[in-house]
Amino acid sequence: DKGLLRDVVSLIKITAVNQLTVSFVGADSAETLLGGLPGDLLNDASLRSLIDQIMVVWKGGSFISLEINGVDMGGSDLECQLDWAAPDVAGSPDYSRVAVLLRDLSAQRAEERIVRKNVARLEALLDMSRGVASTFDVDMILQLLAVTAADLVEADETLLLLVDSAKEELTHVVGEGYPEAEAATHTYEEVMAGMSGLVINTREGVLSADIATDPRNTGRASERASRYAGTSVAIAPIISDDIVLGTLTALNGPESPQFTDMDLALVKTLAMQAAVAIRNAELYQELRENRDQVHAAHQDLKNTQTQLLSAQKMEAIGGLAAGIAHEINTPIQFVSDNVSFVRDSAVTLGGFAKTHIELLDQLLDHPELGEQIRAIRTEWKAKDCDFLLEEMPDAVEETLEGAARVAEIVRAMKEFAHPGQEDLSPTDINRVVETTVKVSRNEWKYV
Repeated sequence: DKGLLRDVVSLIKITAVNQLTVSFVGADSAETLLGGLPGDLLNDASLRSLIDQIMVVWKGGSFISLEINGVDMGGSDLECQLDWAAPDVAGSPDYSRVAVLLRDLSAQRAEERIVRKNVARLEALLDMSRGVASTFDVDMILQLLAVTAADLVEADETLLLLVDSAKEELTHVVGEGYPEAEAATHTYEEVMAGMSGLVINTREGVLSADIATDPRNTGRASERASRYAGTSVAIAPIISDDIVLGTLTALNGPESPQFTDMDLALVKTLAMQAAVAIRNAELYQELRENRDQVHAAHQDLKNTQTQLLSAQKMEAIGGLAAGIAHEINTPIQFVSDNVSFVRDSAVTLGGFAKTHIELLDQLLDHPELGEQIRAIRTEWKAKDCDFLLEEMPDAVEETLEGAARVAEIVRAMKEFAHPGQEDLSPTDINRVVETTVKVSRNEWKYV
């Protein structure tokens, strides 16, 4: 019966106590406890909790062992193990004399909580490492780092700033719990005028119990910090390849605990993780750019190879054309010479024929030759010899012009297909243009 057990506990008097118990329960001295009740060591709520726990584990035997949490006489939290033993008398427990052993578990439980907290932090770091290793997007990496930092150091807000010192630019502002509107107003000049700028320049992390009154904030940074009275911060530099990329900042408001050196050490660890992740993302981007450049160079090489093959084909065709042109040139010369001979001969024969026709016309009335001369004259007209004598010179001239054009084209082909020289030499640009125009006439003659 719980009420009976409470009455039993209330009847038990404290007859002996050691100094550790005095300290443990927060009493002034051992004398203040002697003659008192065990319930006096606990407040009413803790006593009721103790009785409840005893009722759960007590099976009527002579020994009870359990852990209790309560509040001591001084109002402090109490964590202990209670061992309660009654001596056996005639085979039954004698509850008139009870030995109670209290063991302080506060330090042990505190250490256990620290261990659990550190394990949780390690698991969070491992999860973060997996997360940043799964992407090469800088914005996603920064957001993941900001969230993890807030969880690990139990910060109200976190802020990641990346800068380009060479260009004096603020490249990224990412926060967790940090107002977006506030983040959007940060500038490179303001960052460098505040504690973040100090961290960037000194490459050392800093702690501040109250950024609103910290003299390390100057200029516009001081104006912004003044709106955060009582805010504690821990700031660490993000350094990669001996270059400061930016800062990681954890912030706690007036209602939250101030950051400690251990918190700063954790922020530094996260900043190092951030540096590695950001550098990996930059290397990946450089790799992609290099890959694109290699692909473009390979494509250029293929195009150049195609052009080279085409040039080689053209060179071979040019050599063949030059040979053909050389072979054509000799018979064309024969044709030109012979046509010139025919032209001169036609002129001579034409003049001779006209002279004799005129002479025959004078003998049309000859008594013996008249008929024959008229027959010859008739046949002359029938064969249109006057027209032939008139047109033959023009036809021969046109033939000569055509042969001359063929000869010019042949010479142009020979010059156009002539292999280039390794050494520079004077060139007649007008002749080059003229040769090209002749060779390509078929392409532009209808334009």
